[in-house]
Amino acid sequence: MADIYTTATQLAILQAGRTPVWQIQADAGSSAAPAAADSGAYLDKATRVLLHVSLREQAHRRTVRLTVPVNLLTGDYVVTINAVTVTYNATAAAPADAQAVIDGLAAAIVASGTASAIVTATAVDTGGAATRDTVLLRGVGEASYSVNFTHSGAAVVAAAADADTANMRLWWAMGARSGSVAPVPWAWSGELCALDYRGPVVRLDSAGMDRLFVELSDRAGNASDGGAVTLITPVISIGPALTEIL
Repeated sequence: MADIYTTATQLAILQAGRTPVWQIQADAGSSAAPAAADSGAYLDKATRVLLHVSLREQAHRRTVRLTVPVNLLTGDYVVTINAVTVTYNATAAAPADAQAVIDGLAAAIVASGTASAIVTATAVDTGGAATRDTVLLRGVGEASYSVNFTHSGAAVVAAAADADTANMRLWWAMGARSGSVAPVPWAWSGELCALDYRGPVVRLDSAGMDRLFVELSDRAGNASDGGAVTLITPVISIGPALTEIL
């Protein structure tokens, strides 16, 4: 039977293994090899590391953010969701400001029974100025949906959307004991992993490694997205930890 000190040591190891120190990779949108020796995340000599790649803001539904020009209060704003067209006629509605355009556009999407069966639409403040500046779309279900956003006067409107797929490659920088010199960074894992929107959680053996960098290439949204759509930068979370194996 183990004594209390052995048991306490085992519990401490298990606790450390199950409580990684999460870091967010700053260059999460990179589609190329690491650019510097300090790219990615420092692993703090951990023997294990958890990796979570979030292509979506919420894994169970796609997010799209619609924004409009500040001073354009006329013309038709047209949102297309899975070939369902919703139009907000700003000329007829005579909005007082851009916030009113956002409110009207969100209300028009909600009022469309076909569109609202695909997405929810909410007017939100993303700039912290107590002004609603964005129409936030969230999928009703897990499935992807296409989106496009245009204006009848060819004004520049924007739709920032979650990616649906990407390819992932891992890059490692080696560690070294005092008195030895690590190989020149970086070395890649040799594998290119295809990701879908669900976002993987991976447990990796990081013993002997000093840094981890995650490259995401070929990010793509829905194949039917329109030309106004740009992709939201994914979130790459790296969590060094100890092994749970005693």
